[in-house]
Amino acid sequence: MDRSVVSHVRDVRSLSLDRPSIVVIGKFDGMHIGHCGIFAEGVRRRARLQEQPDVADALLVAITFDPLPTVYFNPDGGLKMLSSPEERVLLARQQGADHCVVQTFDRHTAELTAEGFVALLVQHLRMTELVIGEDFALGRNRTGTPGTLRELGRTLGFDVTTVPDVRRDGAVVRSGTIRDLLQRGDVERTAQHLGRSPFVAGIVVEGVKLARKLGFPTANLQPIPDRLYPKTGVYATRSWVPHPVRAYSSVTNIGYRPTFDGTEFRVESHLLDFPPEGEDGNLYEQQIAVEFVSRLRDETRFADVEELCRQVQRDIDAARTRLAGTAPAPEQAVLLRDLIRYLNR
Repeated sequence: MDRSVVSHVRDVRSLSLDRPSIVVIGKFDGMHIGHCGIFAEGVRRRARLQEQPDVADALLVAITFDPLPTVYFNPDGGLKMLSSPEERVLLARQQGADHCVVQTFDRHTAELTAEGFVALLVQHLRMTELVIGEDFALGRNRTGTPGTLRELGRTLGFDVTTVPDVRRDGAVVRSGTIRDLLQRGDVERTAQHLGRSPFVAGIVVEGVKLARKLGFPTANLQPIPDRLYPKTGVYATRSWVPHPVRAYSSVTNIGYRPTFDGTEFRVESHLLDFPPEGEDGNLYEQQIAVEFVSRLRDETRFADVEELCRQVQRDIDAARTRLAGTAPAPEQAVLLRDLIRYLNR
């Protein structure tokens, strides 16, 4: 794959651009449609800058943070992430970013004043314009509000553009709202806020093979501790596998396997019509992604294994019906192909 789609630096001071740039800054966790609006405005501003006779190759630079400032200041707060830093880079590239900075948020970054931080952007990125959301603030004690940044821009030589919030269902689209939707298992409304189906990626690990013994082998994803997963239950999904990268309709169970008195959190995906004829279907130690399309039911304790198997077959039939005639959006397909190739590089 083209490694440029995931390339990034961990400190803005690592860059020294030779041409002017438009800069977008945000947490961008999950890259929802509000974030996409900020990037779209950045792309428009870059095009406008490139129309100037003395500017041929202006750049769009995206800056996000790892860990997120919220996590840095409250490490025990239990905030779960919607996306990994690498996923945010892929999403930013897809939205048009030429360079990506995943700024390490540590004591030194936390102590930077708003003036000190934007001065770095002017020095290292040749920033001519900053594009941000309406509620954005940066710098120590979050003093870098849009109004303050405009004042700094008049001194340091850059403009500031704020992008209006995007609303869905009468409320502003925010990462917090998306977390609430996922925790309720509402992956369809989550997709409306994200502009694509939610997904999780992870390495396939060996389980106790209970599902295989019952005739429904699963790929068991190793859960990531700080990742937010949809509410426990059963979902119609698409599972993306490597070598070559392909998507399969699937049924994914998230939860604890109550029928077997399970206590360990599991993400288990049963791929339909897999493996293809002539392939062994061994996915152990490989990274796959699971795209959540529709919730089928709650996780349930069944009276016996026979009842469980009958329900699993009904889940498979329901998933085939829900997924029939559907396909991931082209942008989603490109994103997940690039992600799977990157994770299995």
